[in-house]
Amino acid sequence: MTEISRVNLFGKLNEACYQSIESATVFCKLRTNPYVEIVHWLHQILATQDSDLQHLVRHFELDAARLAKDLTSALDRLPRGASSISDLSTQVEESVERAWVYASLLFGDSRVRTGHLLVGWLKTPTLRNTLLGISREFDKVKADALSDGFAKLVERSAKTGVQAAIQEIMKADKGPAWIAYSAPVIPGEHHMCCYRWERMTGNSTCCGSCRLDSRSHDVSFVDRVGDFKATLASVFFVFMRFENKSIGQVRAFSTDCRPPIWKCVVTTSPRNHFPKRPLI
Repeated sequence: MTEISRVNLFGKLNEACYQSIESATVFCKLRTNPYVEIVHWLHQILATQDSDLQHLVRHFELDAARLAKDLTSALDRLPRGASSISDLSTQVEESVERAWVYASLLFGDSRVRTGHLLVGWLKTPTLRNTLLGISREFDKVKADALSDGFAKLVERSAKTGVQAAIQEIMKADKGPAWIAYSAPVIPGEHHMCCYRWERMTGNSTCCGSCRLDSRSHDVSFVDRVGDFKATLASVFFVFMRFENKSIGQVRAFSTDCRPPIWKCVVTTSPRNHFPKRPLI
């Protein structure tokens, strides 16, 4: 029977989650623990600036000092003396699986965020028991309140994370170049496509006015473009052109735009410069 590979599973993590599990692995090795546990991961996520989890801890008014003390106690209860790490614990893998289920099916997101991890931990009985065993402070986070208001609750951390990533890219590259990132759409009827007017461009081969560098483009905010009936998107793409640390142009597209319009936008500009992983 074919199983889901660990590479594919952990490939669903966003940058913050992926970096924190890498840090948790190093942290586990330094403490000579045999397995990377949820408490290692949780410790590293909370040490990450402006993560979803940090914002949620503040929103639900968890006692930060008590939480830090509980984390230390939980870490001290783990067995020590291992010369090397045996593996990730089964609960770490289960955490990613459950977070991905909620991220994709409940929130329509393409990447697992640290906020999704918390939803998965709280809504999965065995993982919830482990989380509360680490700290009873998490009892203050109500799973339904978290999932119902998720988009609003993590909005600030998303903005902060994107801003930091963009600043890092512009610091390393003067441009001119394009930065691209994807982001989840807040539930509702949203649709935005750059589309060509063939009668204006005289070009029916590709994107016409939808090329990134074009300054004459048309945007539809309705659910129909010509004969195309859009299915509402769960993710949208933002493209920003920068030069000398200043952003000059912005393009945004829904993933439900008629093929090959939004895909063609990515391939026709001579100055594309996109990160290997989405910023969100």
